[in-house]
Amino acid sequence: MNPASNLAAVPAPREQPLTGCTVVVTRAKAQAGGLAERLERLGARVLQCPLIRIERVSDPGPLDDVLDRLEDFDWIAFTSGNAVECFFQRLVERGMSDLAARPVSARPSFAVVGAGTAAKLSERGLMPDLVAQTALADSLATELIELGVRSQRVLFPRGRIARETLPRKLEEAGAIVESVVVYETLADDAGALPLKRALAEGAVDIVTFGSASTVESFHALTSDSGARSYQIVSIGPITTSKAVELGYTVAATAREHTVDGLIDAIVGAVRQRG
Repeated sequence: MNPASNLAAVPAPREQPLTGCTVVVTRAKAQAGGLAERLERLGARVLQCPLIRIERVSDPGPLDDVLDRLEDFDWIAFTSGNAVECFFQRLVERGMSDLAARPVSARPSFAVVGAGTAAKLSERGLMPDLVAQTALADSLATELIELGVRSQRVLFPRGRIARETLPRKLEEAGAIVESVVVYETLADDAGALPLKRALAEGAVDIVTFGSASTVESFHALTSDSGARSYQIVSIGPITTSKAVELGYTVAATAREHTVDGLIDAIVGAVRQRG
């Protein structure tokens, strides 16, 4: 047997570009697991320090009102996976989980920001009719306008602190937009103690931010943590803008505003640092 053929059959070792690197994940606990696992497969030591939590609104009345009138809307626009989760949880509770089985002509079209939000929708058996090419609310609004939304009714299930960009731009283009708050983003100090300890010990190489809310919570909880020996990697320009506003230097911003993009940005920052 040819020894060379044996050698060729041996798979190459998986690249682990984050070996020896400690990465802090500040996302809400329910959202952090997948990111943490993927970073660990790349060799990172991951500290899961959730600094925010997502909670459905305590009063479902306004959401129930629009659910009773779904046939009135031409589009439902989602700018986060959290909005999808909370919206459909209430649909199930209301016994309306047959939405995916309805003919396309008997339900609104769905517009979403990014692949992650699209995946959340597909878990419910629904394919988005529009996925913004850039995972930003501004881009989703622009692409909806290009499709022609004048005089059309758009439902916008949202977080309480969501930006007003999408409804404002759509209304300026002649759409009729109805917003309904389906979740709240709250500060969570569950991850504060281990995070403060790791920062004080200089044991952190990368801190990741997946939203402006995580930046604000981080700043409030760790502003007394001493010198910044770590790098910050952000999921997108809005998050980066908030970090800069609060006095942080951002080493890298994900080009694609998704978990995949965030991981690429982390690897790039580590390689650039050498």
